[in-house]
Order: sequence, then structure tokens, then C-alpha cells
Amino acid sequence: MGLQDIIGSFNHKFSSAKSILSLIPAIAAFYPISLMAKPFLYFIHGMGSNPTAMTTLENRFIEDGFKVASNLNLTNPDMDAPHAAEYINNNLDAISRNVIVSYDSRHETVEDAAMRLYNEMFPKKSGVEVALIAHSLGGLVARYIAEVINPQYERVNITKVVLLGTPNKGVALIDISKLDFGLRAVEKALFGNAAFNEIMVGSDLMHRLNDDGLADISYLVIAGSANDNQLDNSRYRAMSMALKKLYNCDNDGVVPIASVDISNLQGWGYDDEFHKVYSNHGGLLANQEVINEIEGFLRK
Repeated sequence: MGLQDIIGSFNHKFSSAKSILSLIPAIAAFYPISLMAKPFLYFIHGMGSNPTAMTTLENRFIEDGFKVASNLNLTNPDMDAPHAAEYINNNLDAISRNVIVSYDSRHETVEDAAMRLYNEMFPKKSGVEVALIAHSLGGLVARYIAEVINPQYERVNITKVVLLGTPNKGVALIDISKLDFGLRAVEKALFGNAAFNEIMVGSDLMHRLNDDGLADISYLVIAGSANDNQLDNSRYRAMSMALKKLYNCDNDGVVPIASVDISNLQGWGYDDEFHKVYSNHGGLLANQEVINEIEGFLRK
């Protein structure tokens, strides 16, 4: 091949590339960013809570163009009806668009809740890309789905897990009942839950999730650190005082930072992130720094 042939070939390929690039604005206009963004997001609430606790986060990511699985029926208003219907129909087999991600920690163990939710969220095998965003105990449910169940059934491609204030290494709260910090309401909430024994340090669940290391997915783990001024909830303040007195540990009013942090577990990689923010346990769900960290992580 002579020099002129090489130059001609280069010009042809460059022209083709420019033609393809010129189509991007048209493609973007035809398929709004809210329908192009990946992955599908599922939000899992914490102990004794319900899906409404995740509403602030869900709405923020819907506004920012992410596909929130339980809101897929809220199609972009700029998309005409035939294409919106086609888009939804093409995804019905891959994902349940109206699933309500909820569990009852009073009666369901983490393992039982994870298995039931997995079957409801992903009833059929597909290659759809999924991210799980979970708060507190919900993070253990998310990890069980991503690390134990999905590797066995392989129905979806779970690529990212976000854990907010999750007691990944368990908590040692059993002796708090002996302290005079006005914790009767907390004790009732905790000891009345089926999942309570599972979150104890050294439980079978803790061993199952942590002993063999992490799954081959990307993790964003965020822990809260709260001072007395942020613990306006009396139960948070009582728990924090107890944790500091018993274990001398920084915490968010419910979970010690050392329990949230899994950066020292086998399998933690360069794509994984651990952050500490100044927030109480419940405040993590509406904290702007937390939201920004999640969005940056999801867009990587």
C-alpha cells in the first residue's frame, strides 16, 4: 500500500467516524438521558423503616436522569407515547418496573428478606445492569443479594452497591440494656426484630458476608459521624452515649464507624470507596455530601 492509499484510507475512516459522532446529538434527543443512563437503581430501606424513607434519594436520582426501577413507569415527558411504550415493553422481561422494595425486619431475617426481594425484583434472568443503594440494615440485605444470591442464580448484572450506615461487621449493643440512658424504646425496636441477632458481632450472617471477602463488584461505603449537636433525636443521643461509654467509638448515633468500614476486607479494590461524613444515622439519607458522593460513584 502506497502513501496515497494510506492517506486515503485514513481520510475515509476519519470521515466515517465524524459521521457517527455527528449522530450523537440526534440519538441523545431521541433517547433522553433519563432512559440512557445506567444502571437501574434499587433502593433498600433500613430496620423498622419502609420505602418512603428512601424517597428523597429516589427523587434526586430520577431528576438527575437515572433509571429508578420502581419508577420506570414515570417515562420522560419528551418521549412520545409509542417509543415510551416500546421502551417499557422491552424492559418488562428484564426487570419489574413496579416492584416495591420493602421488607419487614420484625418477621423476616436478612436471608429471608434478601431471597424474597431478589425473586420480586428480578423474576427472570437477564443481562440488565443493576446498582443497589441501601441504608443501615438494608445494606446487609443488599450485600446478601449481591454477594450470595445473585452469584448463584445470575439473573442480573449487579455492578455497584452503595452502603449507607450499614453495620457490615455487626454491632455489640446487647449490654446497652444495662445502662441508664433511657433506651427502652430502642431496646423494644431492636429486640423485637427477627434480624436483631443477625447484626450481632460474630453472628453467622457476619461470618457469611465477611469471612470470604467481598464480591467482584464496586462498593461505595459511607459512614456517619455525629456530634451531640446533630443528635437531636433522643434515641440517637442515648445510643451514641452508650456506644462511646462501652466501646469508645465514633458513631452516627446507631452504628459505629468501625462496623461500617469494610475497606480492610479481602476483595476491596481500587474501584471501591469509603467515606466518612458528619451526619447522624437517619440524616445520611438527605445529606447533600452523601448524595453527591453517590452520584459521582454511579457515573464512574
